[in-house]
Amino acid sequence: MNTNLKTTAICLAICLTAAVGFSPLQAGNGFVDPEPFIDLGGEDDLTLEISISGALLKMISAGLAGADRDLADTVAGLHSIHAVILSMDTEAKQLRGQELLRATEKRLRRGAWDRIARVNDDEGNLSVWILGTEETVDGVTVLIRGKQDGELVFVNIDGIIDLSKLEELGKTLDIPGLDKLDD
Repeated sequence: MNTNLKTTAICLAICLTAAVGFSPLQAGNGFVDPEPFIDLGGEDDLTLEISISGALLKMISAGLAGADRDLADTVAGLHSIHAVILSMDTEAKQLRGQELLRATEKRLRRGAWDRIARVNDDEGNLSVWILGTEETVDGVTVLIRGKQDGELVFVNIDGIIDLSKLEELGKTLDIPGLDKLDD
């Protein structure tokens, strides 16, 4: 997969976590289960898995409180962050990965999530999904499939995101689709 596509997904997750204000909400409103992606890969396929929630987020927030109060408050409001990156090295695994992405997008669509960005080029496919209201976003999910190397990326951030800050982030990082939120 193109390094830029992977970097975009990772930057999106990190920047949303670090720069966008999250507020407490009933846990799980923006949660998308990463288990189907974890289960898809075998021990040799799993490249990266990140799962941060609950007490760990509170400890991170407490550790940041002295150095960066705004960042500590942001982290304190998060419900969870999940990321899975799989290296799908056979055609059969790549087909299963493609089917999982389609099924996940179908579930997101049925669950009132909106796709705000979609990129489909020679390198791969990227889609960014949000769940929310007119004023806030309750969760962000990023799905990527690399066409050349078969890499599969899933990122989910659960929490309320101020839509105006998300728009600003989209403009700053030039993330396709995020600039359309003010329409």
